[in-house]
Amino acid sequence: MDGEAPVALKGHNLGLAFHGCSDTKRIAVHSVDQARRECELSWAKDRSLRCILLFLDPTEEPSDRLEFAECAEELIRDFSTRAFLLDQLSCSPLPDLTDFTLVANIKTSCPETWSILDEVLANQPIIRTVSEALQNKLKEFLDDPKQRAAMFDALTDVGAQRSLVEAKRANSPQTDMIVLRLIAQFRHIEGSRGLIEAWTAGMRSTKRLSPTTIDESEDEEPDNRVFGSTALGGRKAFEQAMKQQAAIVAKLRSRDLEGARRFVDDLVAAQKLNSSPEHVGKSLSRLSHEAKELGVPELQIEWAELAVKANPSDPVTFAHLADALISAFRFNEALAAIDSMKSLGASLSAENARARILRMTGRLVEARAAYRAAAQAHMDEPAVVHSLAGAAEILRDMNRYEEALAEYTELTETYPLEGTIWCGRASVLMDLGRFDEAISTFRISETHGSALIPKNGTATAYKRRGEFTKALKLFNEVAKEFPNDPVALCGRAEIYRDQGNFEAALDDYRRARDRSPFNPTPIIGVVETLKELRRFKEAGDVLQSAVRDFPLHAGLASLRAALLFRQSKYEEALQAYDHLIAQFPFHAASRKNRADVLRRLGRFDEALHAYDSILAEAPQFAPAKLAKLSLLIELHRFDEVMPELPSGQPKSELDWKFYFLKAVAREAQGKHALSLFNNGNRNAPFAKQRRLFAAALGRNKILHGQISKSLKLIRSQEGEISNVIWLHALAASGRKSTAKATFEQIVSNEVNASIIELSKEIASRYNIVDFPSSKSREWIFATEQRELLREAAA
Repeated sequence: MDGEAPVALKGHNLGLAFHGCSDTKRIAVHSVDQARRECELSWAKDRSLRCILLFLDPTEEPSDRLEFAECAEELIRDFSTRAFLLDQLSCSPLPDLTDFTLVANIKTSCPETWSILDEVLANQPIIRTVSEALQNKLKEFLDDPKQRAAMFDALTDVGAQRSLVEAKRANSPQTDMIVLRLIAQFRHIEGSRGLIEAWTAGMRSTKRLSPTTIDESEDEEPDNRVFGSTALGGRKAFEQAMKQQAAIVAKLRSRDLEGARRFVDDLVAAQKLNSSPEHVGKSLSRLSHEAKELGVPELQIEWAELAVKANPSDPVTFAHLADALISAFRFNEALAAIDSMKSLGASLSAENARARILRMTGRLVEARAAYRAAAQAHMDEPAVVHSLAGAAEILRDMNRYEEALAEYTELTETYPLEGTIWCGRASVLMDLGRFDEAISTFRISETHGSALIPKNGTATAYKRRGEFTKALKLFNEVAKEFPNDPVALCGRAEIYRDQGNFEAALDDYRRARDRSPFNPTPIIGVVETLKELRRFKEAGDVLQSAVRDFPLHAGLASLRAALLFRQSKYEEALQAYDHLIAQFPFHAASRKNRADVLRRLGRFDEALHAYDSILAEAPQFAPAKLAKLSLLIELHRFDEVMPELPSGQPKSELDWKFYFLKAVAREAQGKHALSLFNNGNRNAPFAKQRRLFAAALGRNKILHGQISKSLKLIRSQEGEISNVIWLHALAASGRKSTAKATFEQIVSNEVNASIIELSKEIASRYNIVDFPSSKSREWIFATEQRELLREAAA
């Protein structure tokens, strides 16, 4: 490994040697010597190809390029890599910047290398034609980029492109036979025949390709009519069912629910004629799982229910039904399916499902104990990994991130090929703000299973770090491949919110809600966005309906309390949080928000105690630390604050919030803070954070009499302190009519009593309104600073 001394690995850890590798292949050998020869040959192939490409690279020195040609020549001679090189160099045209000027120089010194290049260069126009035709058909036949890449590599490995190029150049009649051979070679891959025929349509003769030429056992050309109930036999029936299921999956992707239902009815009717009830149930169960993967929960439940009716003796069908019902928060119904699973022998799956319900209903201590008990009782079963992962994930729910990371790390060593374990570890790293490690860990996960969760996870890491372009690219890729996936749609909406584009965010959240009606996350996004747009009644109506549908969801209950808080109904919000925390005692976000309410009520000691209580149990829960430091700055307890503030350039949104507190704390102590405010105003990628920095900078300019500069800096937003400081700048600059309109807008729409009082004092001091001021200039600036601190910690 890495050129170091050999390392001995236990069998179950062997996968660790290949983490992050994208070109590994599994081969069977009879001896260590044969394995060594295969490795040496693979190395020689790779090295000889690299040498030839470097020889053609115009950015390399001419003397080095000639040495690369000599190295290639030696490898071709010693390891017989000629065929491999021609296969690889015939699969795609060489780049436009390739430099051929030195090819003639190696004709004598490197005859094998020259011969290969001479042939490849002569074939470039044909290679381009064959390659472009293949790429077009791969896109047409395969939606998944990974499937396209895998098929392309597989065709290259058997020399498909090279064979067609050589046949086309020689105008050989052998093209038909090449195509037939390829169809036979790839017959095990569903849909490969259609792809190969479409790709080679313009290269072969016009006669119909007879599959009997390939193999007498091959079926006839498939009927264009996929669905029907004619009785079929054996393999024909199986293949017909596979075609029908593929068509149903296509309907799921486009979210044509009625079309999918109609196709399933036809499939069931056909299978009842051709197959046993067991096969009908398995097909429905498989389609239920596909509906889950493609984000169509309605059909996931519907088909899972049909599956257990058709095949009531299969625990897997009940497992799919239980999963669907739990995902829809229909816990009582799920328990009946879980009982059936257990009675049919699937004890471990049943125990994991019960633990999952405990977790989702806030009973985290019981849920972790249930997962650990299941693991202990079934340690010899492969599926025990799900129990162990569930127990680790609950530590994350409890905000015990370091402990969760330790458990996940141990699990990755024991189960190195389990993608879900790597995803869990990456998610904890993201919680800890270790984004680079999280991204690399998500990439490891992607090599060990579906790309959906790792890709969404990587995009989320980029989003939280403020790298919106990278995040949007990944979310868009997921949304294209899985158009109903709520995580990608909501992730994209969150980026729009972070950029201040609330209407675009609302569109994506609503799209996600419509496509995933049993998932409360999009509804939370809709309500939070409406709240930011100050459309409180609309937000309340949406929330009220959602709470009826998901009465046991902690996030929705927390949002109801947050909406009361945002409307300054502090006592009601406090009661709502007390009720929620009694049911979900580990919901740290609600406990932190409850402390924020105490702060607004002026109960500072209680608020500090509440923040400390959270941090004692979950020291890495950064929002509580942020809120506590904000309050300490407000109370001028700087000695407790400054050692806790991080140094260095911020990266994530939380980093920028801490950085803002640092700037305000320095300013409050009379120290230089302008460079910090300027840095945040210029470089913070999050729109709300930029507005905070700009408002604080504008306030500083007003404080020092630089009124015109403050007007150029402030980016106001209705409902935020930035709007009040904008009023202050307008009033101080003498723009009375604009200031009066802004003031009237604030007092008519604002529900925060502190903001209204501050706005009235500003308007009164600068004679925008006709009533006397009762506060000093110092009070105005101090109150602005206090509101900036509170908004930063929200």
